[in-house]
Amino acid sequence: MRHEIAFLQRARHSGIVRIYEEGIVDGDPWYAMELLEGRTLATFNRSCWGDPASRRSSPPGPVLQALAPAAAGKLDEVLLLFGRMCAPLSFVHRAGIVHCDLKPSNVFVRNDDQPVLVDFGLMSRAGGAIGRETLEVGGLRGTLPYLAPELIRGQIPDARADIYAFGCMLYESLTGRPPFTATTSHDLLQAHLYNVPTRSTSCSVACWPRSQTSDSAVPRSWRTFSVRWAPRRLRVPLPHRGLSICFDPGS
Repeated sequence: MRHEIAFLQRARHSGIVRIYEEGIVDGDPWYAMELLEGRTLATFNRSCWGDPASRRSSPPGPVLQALAPAAAGKLDEVLLLFGRMCAPLSFVHRAGIVHCDLKPSNVFVRNDDQPVLVDFGLMSRAGGAIGRETLEVGGLRGTLPYLAPELIRGQIPDARADIYAFGCMLYESLTGRPPFTATTSHDLLQAHLYNVPTRSTSCSVACWPRSQTSDSAVPRSWRTFSVRWAPRRLRVPLPHRGLSICFDPGS
């Protein structure tokens, strides 16, 4: 926790939660954090898609496909939110920090729709993971649906681990479920390592009516969503003629 507090006290970015005071009382550490008003990305996703457990367990089907537009009809809002999220994440990475536990509950969305990154307790520096001793499965650090393969393999993470989690969160906001789901933790880890995410068209999602089949019917801003700072190329397919959201430092 000391490392988390020290970083957050130094950080000066509107997209990173602020720590104002800290201390120790009766041997227990405490800190006073900025009061955030709004909701988490997890709450936003729930308002769009309903209970995440039911979405993850329900199989895709043609009936739902006609009823579930991408991002539950809030595609512009979701793309804008994730675009804004890139700035604080880039700031963190330029400081040599890897969050290591990006997930919807660790992204707070203010009432003005500005995202704020919170909970840096598992953050890493170049030397490896530091922070709170939170273990998930078999000593893994992080949250399984968003865990990068290198973290599963026990390798030292860099910014690409956060990019992977960012892509998992984006996929979930677009489709209502993470890119990989499984009935056991072991199967979920194996899916991260070896599987390819299901195309979003198989997750009961359609962006536009089927009559709109030409690329000219798709707004240009939706065809490619590029982020220059990403050290890893990552594509999240959109359900319209192979379109994708692309994170590419060379774009």
